Amino acid sequence: MHYENERIEAENEAADTGAEDYVYQAPQETDDQVTEIDEDFLPQRRQLSVEEFNALNPQRRGQSSTEPRWDDHPADF
Repeated sequence: MHYENERIEAENEAADTGAEDYVYQAPQETDDQVTEIDEDFLPQRRQLSVEEFNALNPQRRGQSSTEPRWDDHPADF
């Protein structure tokens, strides 16, 4: 709501001065510096090998004989 009021006031002021091509730009309240996140703050992720990942996530595609396979259909091109 605060920004809307500022925009309306700026547009009214521009109209009073006769500016027809006025475009409102909100003031930037933050600086352009990048804040670095402390690595200790972030949660630690478990490192999985390919074998461990595959054991935890069994393959689901192509397991059923009723399920169509990608090579069952001729190419459209």
